[in-house]
Amino acid sequence: MDSAEAMLDRGLAELGLELRPELPQKLLALARLVCDWAPRVNLTGYRSLEDVLRWLVLDALALAPHLPAGDLLLDLGSGAGFPGLPLAILEPHRQIVLVDSRRRRHHFQRAAIRQLGLSNVQPRLGRSEDLCEPVFHVVVAQALAAPKQSLALMFPWLRVGGWLVLASGPAGPGALARLESLGPAQSRTYSIPTLGVQRSVWTAQRVS
Repeated sequence: MDSAEAMLDRGLAELGLELRPELPQKLLALARLVCDWAPRVNLTGYRSLEDVLRWLVLDALALAPHLPAGDLLLDLGSGAGFPGLPLAILEPHRQIVLVDSRRRRHHFQRAAIRQLGLSNVQPRLGRSEDLCEPVFHVVVAQALAAPKQSLALMFPWLRVGGWLVLASGPAGPGALARLESLGPAQSRTYSIPTLGVQRSVWTAQRVS
C-alpha cells in the first residue's frame, strides 16, 4: 500500500462512514484523474495525489454527514466536480447534478463520470442564472463565491421544502442571517480528516 492510499484509508477511518469495499479504489481513481488533468486544464492548484485526496476528496466526504436527505442534489459551481463527484461515489442512491460555467472543467467532469461509471451524476454546462429550475431537494455550494452571493445563486434552485447547504471557512453574520430568513437554519463546524482544518457549514430549509 503506498502512502497516498494509506492516508486515504486513515481519513476514511476518521470519518467513520459506512463504506462499500470498492469505494476507496474509486476515490483514488478520481484523485488520479484530477492529477492527470490538472496541469493541462487548470482544474485545481493541488498537484500531488496526497493533496488532492486531502483537500478535495476527504474535504468533500467530510460534508456528507451534514447533508439532509433528498434524492436530487445539486452541486453548484462544481469546478472539478467537488464535492459532487466524491458524494456520488459515497451515495449512489442520490441523483447528483454538477453545474459549472467553465467548459474545460465541464469536460473533465464528463470524462470522470464516464471513466468511473457514475450513472447517478449529470454534468451541466452554463451559468447558474440561465439554467436554474426549482426542483432540487438539496443544493450544495463549496467555495462558490462570497457567502451572500452564493446564497443568492443557490436559492432559485431549491424546491419548497428543499435544503440549502453552504460549506465554507469562517464567514460573517450576514450569511447566517440570510439563511435564517429562508426558514429553519443551523450552523456547525467540522474537520477535514488527516488535516484537522475546520470548516463551517450552514443549512437552511426553503419553506415557501
